[in-house]
Amino acid sequence: DFIRTTELRHTKIVQKIFDKFMENGDIYKGNYEGWYCMPCETYFTESQLVDGKCPDCGREVKKREKEIVSCIVKGLTNKQIAETLHLSVHTVMTHRRNISGKLQIHSSAGLAIYAIVNKLVSLDEIKNLKNI
Repeated sequence: DFIRTTELRHTKIVQKIFDKFMENGDIYKGNYEGWYCMPCETYFTESQLVDGKCPDCGREVKKREKEIVSCIVKGLTNKQIAETLHLSVHTVMTHRRNISGKLQIHSSAGLAIYAIVNKLVSLDEIKNLKNI
């Protein structure tokens, strides 16, 4: 019996399975920050890295929230950030919300000051920006 994922019977059973995972605590909402390898689409902890790089492919890993802050300070919109970092707009918005909550900074100007003071971006980077 072939079942398409768009069929109602498929949707119902998947929802039941998902609900069971939620009840058991196997799936939960939370914030995650770690080192991210874009080619592998995987987060790693500091101890999992090999010489500061992805243990699977050996490429550079980055902290997503720092990248998001840098893009915000540079004046990129959520859509532009998503395109630049190969994320969905929803993911960018989630990161922004998490950043605001952690830092208790709710404006781009406040975030820019924080990023400069904490050396996430340099004044030269900001001065050299062309209109986006």
